Amino acid sequence: SPRLCKVVKAKDASNIPRGQFKIVISENNYIRKLSIDDKASAVKGDIPKHILIADNQESILLFDDKGKVFKLPVHKIPLTEKGTNGCDIRMIIKGLTANIAAVLYEPTVKKVSEIKGAKHFITVVTEGNYIKKLDIDDFLNVPLSGIIYTKLVSSNDRVVDIQITPDNLDLIIYSGHKALRVPMSEVPNYKRASQGVLAMNTKESIGGISVVYPNATHIIVVTASGRVNKFSISGLDKSVRNKGGSSVIKLGKTDKILSIHGVNDDNVISVITRAGREVYKVKDFDTLSSVSSGVKLASSKGDNMIIKVEVGLDQ
Repeated sequence: SPRLCKVVKAKDASNIPRGQFKIVISENNYIRKLSIDDKASAVKGDIPKHILIADNQESILLFDDKGKVFKLPVHKIPLTEKGTNGCDIRMIIKGLTANIAAVLYEPTVKKVSEIKGAKHFITVVTEGNYIKKLDIDDFLNVPLSGIIYTKLVSSNDRVVDIQITPDNLDLIIYSGHKALRVPMSEVPNYKRASQGVLAMNTKESIGGISVVYPNATHIIVVTASGRVNKFSISGLDKSVRNKGGSSVIKLGKTDKILSIHGVNDDNVISVITRAGREVYKVKDFDTLSSVSSGVKLASSKGDNMIIKVEVGLDQ
């Protein structure tokens, strides 16, 4: 006999409306849910730190800088009125007490976990110079109450960067003055409750990590004072973990490295400052050398202070 009941997907049965939104998390841990076309600008001096596009029926993973990750369904984020700074994430997620270090889109994590060939990991690095990689499967079923993803060596340490990393590529680890390029095989695969191993042979704080993808032809370095240096990728040799690293730009006395990425001429860099976001084409920068002082991009004073640098494709 003909089917009498209607077959629906589990997501549709929950009565959660469909639709894509722009999710913005600020420096002060406020979260906004905007329409796709809304501009993710600073509100009342609170700067956007993490921006992603997410479906209302999916979830995001929020990694705090003290070692815990929480799952947040997008539909639980209130729709934000224009001109307001949203709501404090701690009002939505009970148990969250630290700052947000990274945000991953759960469907992306699931998709990457299913890739055949090179295994992918989630790599974690702390300001206090500890690094490790974690099985990506550990993050496929994060509960709303959260789980611990890393142990910190001291209460003063904090997580500064988290990246999804293919195990067959290279990783750049950088401090304020040096950068170290290592194969991902140099980073040990540890459990969530471990603290990891030393990333670089340095007394400086670690600034972050980035993956060198196969199509990268150049290294681009951005400093806190707004200088940019672009040089051939061959200028940053491969090494092993826990080495001192190499110079990638000639720095002023008070300047430091803010961000390093492997890029090609099809990429753009988005520079987020307190005044907003500026996009620059990588191909418009001259190729210099790893000992060059680079070119001036922006002032580091006042509203032009650089908060974050992201790399994307030139549209």
